[in-house]
This record gives sequence, structure tokens and C-alpha cells, in this order.
Amino acid sequence: MATTLTRGVVEFSLNSAVGDGTAGVALGLPKTEGSLGHTIAWQVVYATGTSVSAASTSLQVSMDNSNWATIDTNTNVAGCYRIVTPVIGRFIRAYHTSDTGATTISVSILIQ
Repeated sequence: MATTLTRGVVEFSLNSAVGDGTAGVALGLPKTEGSLGHTIAWQVVYATGTSVSAASTSLQVSMDNSNWATIDTNTNVAGCYRIVTPVIGRFIRAYHTSDTGATTISVSILIQ
């Protein structure tokens, strides 16, 4: 069973050395009232001291923890802090498509 996100508590979807095409840990999203959805903040951080020259990491959502849709993508080689709204789904995860030069990547997710 996936860990369910709690408003204001940061959870990691990825937090290790990863290769291209690595799916992060799926995190459950709590139910929303009506069609309001969640406001999600997510952050990508590369290991200190690494020189990243190309990168692509996405935030994905799913209704069934099997079929995933990309809702936001970061290609900033310095990492990012991004906010996405409205997010409607039952599960959320990071997906690291590719990088050049990264040794470790952390992707944290927060419901605001």
C-alpha cells in the first residue's frame, strides 16, 4: 500500500542514485471535495558537487497506480521548485526520464 500524502508533510518519491527511465515511489493522494483537486509543490535536487548538463524529470498522476499521465516536467539542470494545481488523481510520483552528469537525485512532493 502506498504512503498517503498528508497536507504540509514532505514525502520523497525519489531519493537515491537513479538511472534513466526510473519511476519513483507512488504516493497516495487523499480524496478531494468535488473537483477542486490538490495544490502540489514538488522539488528536484541533484547531489551537491555534481555537474548536471542535461536533465528531465516529470511529475505524474494516476487513478489506478498503473496508468500514469505526466502533469509537469522539469528540465532545469539546477533543479527546481514548482507548484502544480489542480491535481486530481489517486496516486502521484516522480519519473526521472534522463540526465547527464547527475549522481543522485531527490524529488520531494508536498500537498500545500
